[in-house]
Amino acid sequence: MKMENAPAVFLEEGLQSSEKIFNDDPYCKQIEAKVLWVQGPHIVTDKTIFYAESGGQESDSGTIGGIKVVTVGKQKGRRLVVEKEEVDVPVVTVDTVFIHTLCEDVPFKAGDVVSMEIDWARRYRLMQNHSAAHFLYFAAHQIYDTEEDSLFTKGCHITESGARLDFFGSLSGAEAPKVEKMANDFIQSNTAIIMDPEPLTKDIHYWRCGEIIIPCGGTHVRSTQELAPIKVKRTKKGKTTTRLSCVFADKG
Repeated sequence: MKMENAPAVFLEEGLQSSEKIFNDDPYCKQIEAKVLWVQGPHIVTDKTIFYAESGGQESDSGTIGGIKVVTVGKQKGRRLVVEKEEVDVPVVTVDTVFIHTLCEDVPFKAGDVVSMEIDWARRYRLMQNHSAAHFLYFAAHQIYDTEEDSLFTKGCHITESGARLDFFGSLSGAEAPKVEKMANDFIQSNTAIIMDPEPLTKDIHYWRCGEIIIPCGGTHVRSTQELAPIKVKRTKKGKTTTRLSCVFADKG
């Protein structure tokens, strides 16, 4: 079975699902964890603070036992369908095993206790950009949706430097400034951002800010006070795709 978003690694059977500390506390920067499995540069622990690349958000970086973490992926798990009246929830793979890939072969063995530390500056920027992307997403739907049709998202990418959303269709450039203004109105509202866990699994949360609710498993800030106004750019990507990207205005 191939791991998502990481080199091909084949896990032994029976490994427990990783406890994902960031689901409860995305601000946690360092923990100790028990090693469950190693193979070359790959390591699985009983719990982790590292976010694995998924949902468009890049994985965290940092160190395990003082050794640089290159990437984090996930494997195994089970597919879960959640039906909720107020919002459409995509089918998600939950209870996954997280595999951390280090910059060198792992010197630890199963049973060892190791220290994990994330690159906090990178994580925090990813949290900020992911939250900003949700405001961009919501504003785009408010501006471009019609009674007959709703935007279809083809993909997204959340990086340390910004965020982008790719939509099917040709979105008018004249409306892009309206999207930016609406998104910034939310960002400047000094409103709490709440992550409500799905009762069936902590791997799905409902990102809430005022009237907005979006199913999401990524990491986010706790308030719009932690964000700055964004600049929105519209770009045509071929005949069928329009990209809306955003960066914080204070970063250019």
